[in-house]
Amino acid sequence: MDQQMVDKLEAYIEGQVGVDGFNGTVLVSQSGRCLLSKGWGFANREHLALNHSETKFRIGSISKLFTAAGILLLQEQGKLSVNDKLNRFISDYPNGDKITIHHLLTHTSGIPNFTNFIEYRSISRLFSPPESTLTQFKTLPLDFDPGDRFFYSNSGYILLARIVELISEANFSDFLDNSIFKPLEMHNTGNDCYDTVLPHRASGYKVWGDYVHADFIDMSIMTGAGGLYSTVEDLFLWDKAFYSGAILSESSRKSMMTPHVLVNGTTSYGYGLNISNNVLFKNSLQTHKMIGLSGGIDGFMCEYQRFINDDLMIVVMSNVHPSQPAVILNDLARIVLGEYVPIVQKPQFISVDYTLYPIYSGRYSTSNKKFNPVITVEGGNLYISYEPWYKYELKPIKQLGNDRTSLFRTVGAAGELTFFHDEFGRVSKGEFNLFEKVINLLPD
Repeated sequence: MDQQMVDKLEAYIEGQVGVDGFNGTVLVSQSGRCLLSKGWGFANREHLALNHSETKFRIGSISKLFTAAGILLLQEQGKLSVNDKLNRFISDYPNGDKITIHHLLTHTSGIPNFTNFIEYRSISRLFSPPESTLTQFKTLPLDFDPGDRFFYSNSGYILLARIVELISEANFSDFLDNSIFKPLEMHNTGNDCYDTVLPHRASGYKVWGDYVHADFIDMSIMTGAGGLYSTVEDLFLWDKAFYSGAILSESSRKSMMTPHVLVNGTTSYGYGLNISNNVLFKNSLQTHKMIGLSGGIDGFMCEYQRFINDDLMIVVMSNVHPSQPAVILNDLARIVLGEYVPIVQKPQFISVDYTLYPIYSGRYSTSNKKFNPVITVEGGNLYISYEPWYKYELKPIKQLGNDRTSLFRTVGAAGELTFFHDEFGRVSKGEFNLFEKVINLLPD
């Protein structure tokens, strides 16, 4: 039975590799047994090194669950409390008498998210440990009063890392290594440092017409918020230890998994974890409780989720950004839980006179004023790009027909773009379905 399930899981992923270019590593575990742990595609394209179960990926915001666990370990040792005010640790922090550790853990502090700042792209290239990074946002006014609402802020987790350093009198990396990673034998997890020679480290890529290296980032700037690397096998070790009570007390585990603040209609946030109730199966109202995190950072996207009532844990890591690990993870869960999930089929492209392409070119606006993709014609090919994240070639599936629509598919990602035309054949609007999210485009 297990082998039949493994065959189904592998066949689904092979389809994703062949059509949408999935590049990464996957682990699926149920009832404590690992059903699948395998890599696809390249860890390094220059050296043709393949991904495998011990390939190390940057895990982005999945790092936050380890920061939260570190804070709770210090609380268990009586060295702090989640109810402590920030000014206990950083005496001159503005509004430090109002902001608690609990606020930082739950993204309810009101501190602006420094990774949203315009200057972040330039400062992220520089060495910046927590004590330096916090100066980027320390003097700025709060976005709202602490505790008023949820707003995702990496800044809060930078501060948590600094608190860990001040209380433990060690740098954040050493604290996690000695308190969590070594005890759990997570030997392939740690704080990423660009000058360390790290065996089996994946290189990060993005699609810019073709695969190119992702923008450089000095990972010190994301310490506590997104600075770790790991493997699917190490997250499997973490998952087993966490849910068996081998690393934290029952009280600490419960506080991490408690929905402290509502994020949206189906998702809440605990301490470093999302708690959600999602409908997985089509034509069903049954929800499945999921606890985990998503992570994304230049060149990498990762997804870690435990389906609590199904005793199912899945990790999907990819070294291409953007990609769709969440979509793949949910499909893998459906397969394990008994739903038929079709293997994606290669689209049938058609030949189109490229001299018609200029009618599609130009800048497009969306409801999100910050997201304005551009469509260009280059070398007889059509591309859609969004600086600095991606540039996908668009290949035609359907020509302009009687219904005044034409259809293109992205190359290197799971996306389709439908153009709607007016009576003169001009583009009146577009509907971009990328990673199962629909974006309406209007030509400027």
